[in-house]
Amino acid sequence: MPSTVMENLLSSEDIDQIYAEYERKKRLAVAMAQLRAQAKAVPPMPKGVPDFPPEPDFWKSLAITWQYLAEGPKHLGDDTLIVKGLIRLFGTEDGLKLIGRLKDALVNKKDDPTLFRDFMQALGGGKEGYGSFLIGVASEAHLGAGVIGTTGVAIPVRGEGKVKWFSGLERSKGFILELTANLIVGQRTEEPQHLTGQFYGQHVALDIGVAFGSNLYFDTSDKLNYKGFSTNVGVGAGGGEAVLWGWELVTSD
Repeated sequence: MPSTVMENLLSSEDIDQIYAEYERKKRLAVAMAQLRAQAKAVPPMPKGVPDFPPEPDFWKSLAITWQYLAEGPKHLGDDTLIVKGLIRLFGTEDGLKLIGRLKDALVNKKDDPTLFRDFMQALGGGKEGYGSFLIGVASEAHLGAGVIGTTGVAIPVRGEGKVKWFSGLERSKGFILELTANLIVGQRTEEPQHLTGQFYGQHVALDIGVAFGSNLYFDTSDKLNYKGFSTNVGVGAGGGEAVLWGWELVTSD
């Protein structure tokens, strides 16, 4: 009988696990759909913004990728810790409530230092060696293909200074097929008030039920000095890698 076959294939524990995974993905899809819709309300980019750095040619792209391979293993633990924290947040009701407060604060630019610091601690942020912990959202910048706008807050890691709002634009080129990331979490070596200027970077993405992407950022000098990392979270399937170039700008307290 078919029912007997199914009972042999799936135990009650298996069914419970499948249902729990379904519920987790459903909650995640709803949360990310809300974030994607709210990201459209992100304020426009400020005037007087920096120029994009020169688009990387073949040799510069190769140098960026090489620097990514050299620096990536050193900072894998920091990135992995944030990914684990995000999975916990998206997989629980309390976590989704915290993310809801975060979405409201980011999109409406509400001052809520307690929320931002609680979120940083929940994700294991504030690692030694960094000056800022960044939480932001990404949205289409409507300036052409491959251009993404970002806005968010930069939190001082060492408890000095003020929480700063920032905006940015980045371009990309490479071998990648994925949906645009919606939530961006990361750290930078600079203090929040110094998060202004051009950068190069490398992006690698992988769909593991949730679309996670990892970025490393470098300055525009010939040495491509390491400036920080970010974890990008979206929904959909895909993966790949791309070289990034762009700028970020502190806009206000």
